[in-house]
Amino acid sequence: MTPFSLFSTSVCLHLLILSDFIESPIDWLSGLARITDKVNNIARPSTGYDQTRLVHSSSSNDMDGHNWLHFSHGAIPQAAVVAGHDSDGDTIYIGRAFYCNDMLPAKIIPNKGKAYVAYANQEVELENYEVLSGSNYEWLPAENGDVPDGAVRVGQNVDGETLYAGRGYHSGSLTVGKVHPSHGCLYIPYDSEEVKIFAYEVLSRRMEAR
Repeated sequence: MTPFSLFSTSVCLHLLILSDFIESPIDWLSGLARITDKVNNIARPSTGYDQTRLVHSSSSNDMDGHNWLHFSHGAIPQAAVVAGHDSDGDTIYIGRAFYCNDMLPAKIIPNKGKAYVAYANQEVELENYEVLSGSNYEWLPAENGDVPDGAVRVGQNVDGETLYAGRGYHSGSLTVGKVHPSHGCLYIPYDSEEVKIFAYEVLSRRMEAR
């Protein structure tokens, strides 16, 4: 018996079995609808499924034990670290993002759906980023490229220089940017520009948490 004959025989047997239960074309359609509905229910998430899970892809702990979570389009975790506020009052969170071979400290503004980094005299908007999550952080004063003990190493530039997250006041905002030690300043992304600030605060780990 050929494979085709075996297949035909199998189909016929199944049809004969079904014919005992289905007596009309209407029954056939009803049965098909029930099967389709079951398949859809298997594929469909249950009511109340947390859609924010689809935005959050993964997490990573860096070498210093900080928890960075991958998000996009303004989404943040519940334990995101608050960094400041925009000039319109929107809350800013601390993040970081990869851009032009640099891992850069970033300001994340959920209400605007973006992360922003300072790079090459510009404020650059990014949709994908990492958010710092956790507690036991504080902001300590510094100036002229210096950072305090316990400063969080957030990223580095293409030359391997460590970059830190700093914040400073500018035009009614308390904005996060990158402390670039060899440049002697904090750069913040603001209003499409990269703004220099020489007296600022640096994201640091609290003494008891080090």
